[in-house]
Amino acid sequence: NRMSNYSSSSAYPYVSSSYAFDGSKSVYMYSSNTSYSILSLPSFTTPIDSLQISFGLYKTNTSYTHEIHVGVMTDPNDISTFVPIDTVAASTLSNWEMFEIPLNSYTGTGGHIALVSPNGAYSYPYLDNVQVDIIPTCPRPRDVVSVGTHSDTIVVDWTEFGSATEWQICYGPSPIDPTLGQGTMISGVYSHPYAIPNLSNDTIYDVYVRSICGPGDTSYW
Repeated sequence: NRMSNYSSSSAYPYVSSSYAFDGSKSVYMYSSNTSYSILSLPSFTTPIDSLQISFGLYKTNTSYTHEIHVGVMTDPNDISTFVPIDTVAASTLSNWEMFEIPLNSYTGTGGHIALVSPNGAYSYPYLDNVQVDIIPTCPRPRDVVSVGTHSDTIVVDWTEFGSATEWQICYGPSPIDPTLGQGTMISGVYSHPYAIPNLSNDTIYDVYVRSICGPGDTSYW
């Protein structure tokens, strides 16, 4: 279901062929200081607090925010029933950024997961690759970022979203896919930020992190 209070012949959000993460189309969201747009999913019979939603955002303009409020609605046609859970924003121009939001903090009775481009600021991200899953027993880390570089070293950090106290890092010259055994593996990481040494100059590296929650229980990369 889609809904907007924008007073124009253009109804937001709408399907666009300008950008796409997968395939050839994505959903174009829009909001301004007075208008909003909402994309809500069909009602789930599975309890919402056992689910997580993931999606990609694409930023096209540096002058405005490109944020999405993630939450749950009781009535997909009534914005007053929207209960926010988290807010994410695309930060890199002309690049798809993936987000994964667990909904385990929701305590209401709504059944519709909703993505809102909120009123209050101009924002028009593109949205694609939306997926809803059961929250895994071992959530993967979020926000893997570089927090420092030296001549041959990069310092990486991340946000642990579960309760893991051990992680694995996989890195290598881009592109690599750790699920295919590519890259250099570092195991037994018990603290972060973490410095990866002995890297080559003028080289783009991919860095992946996954949580180790217990024997045989690891997160996705």
